[in-house]
Amino acid sequence: GGGGDRPMPGADCLRFANGDWYRGDLSAEFGMHGSGTYYAYNGTVYQGEFCRGVIEGDGTMRFPNGDIYDGQWRNGQFEGLGRYSKPDGGYHYGQYLAGSRSGKGKCESADKSCFEGYFQENSFEGMGVYTYKNGDQLTCVFRQGAPHGSGMYNFSSGAVKYGIWEDGEFNREITKEEYDDGAF
Repeated sequence: GGGGDRPMPGADCLRFANGDWYRGDLSAEFGMHGSGTYYAYNGTVYQGEFCRGVIEGDGTMRFPNGDIYDGQWRNGQFEGLGRYSKPDGGYHYGQYLAGSRSGKGKCESADKSCFEGYFQENSFEGMGVYTYKNGDQLTCVFRQGAPHGSGMYNFSSGAVKYGIWEDGEFNREITKEEYDDGAF
């Protein structure tokens, strides 16, 4: 496998049995500790902070497929505020927990469809706004990635429809008053 530019061995370098390399701050007790760059044998490169031998703090990871995560880390996983970008222009910007999109965030696809709201374990969960590539918008509660509950659908033409969605499917129309009352 590749690994991009490999550092030369030296006092501030570690080489691992699997072919990975690290160059940066070292601690006699913990190894990688402080700022540095980790070059994985598969081509993944992480540049940022380490604590007690683990990726922890702020940093950027570049994957062989062109994806990039730039943000906060905890115990070697995405955690805190971060941005995950893809080469096609798609991205997620928001909160991560234990490596998953969890909390408030915004996700846009290459086709420019977009979700802004809450995530739980990488799925849309809770109140959010989904904008379709044609400009239509659905404001609704989402459950396991799908609209579920009362919602307001704004057509790009300016027309508005209020209704009930169940497991991603439009179930029935309701009045604006019923929607505003939150009875559903």
